Amino acid sequence: MRVLAAARELERLAAEIAVDAVRASAEWAGGLLSADPVRLERAAELFDRAGDPYSAAGVRLDLADTLLVLGEPAEEEAEAARAVLERLGAAADHHRAT
Repeated sequence: MRVLAAARELERLAAEIAVDAVRASAEWAGGLLSADPVRLERAAELFDRAGDPYSAAGVRLDLADTLLVLGEPAEEEAEAARAVLERLGAAADHHRAT
């Protein structure tokens, strides 16, 4: 219940502040909690727009995991995340994308 309350509070703050990075965080949390690929994709797009490719890649990895659980193709999202992590030199996080 605390996680749901925290996600709702983050959504409230995102609506109030209207900053892409905050909105992206709210979408990421909500998308994870509801296994909603649309919200996760929106979070990745918002992080990209906010200039945070590392977080966008993290969301895309979670999106790929969510798609797999839902029985949907996930290779495109995992590959996109892998490419960004390689470009950023984030080799430690690369293992999740393979």
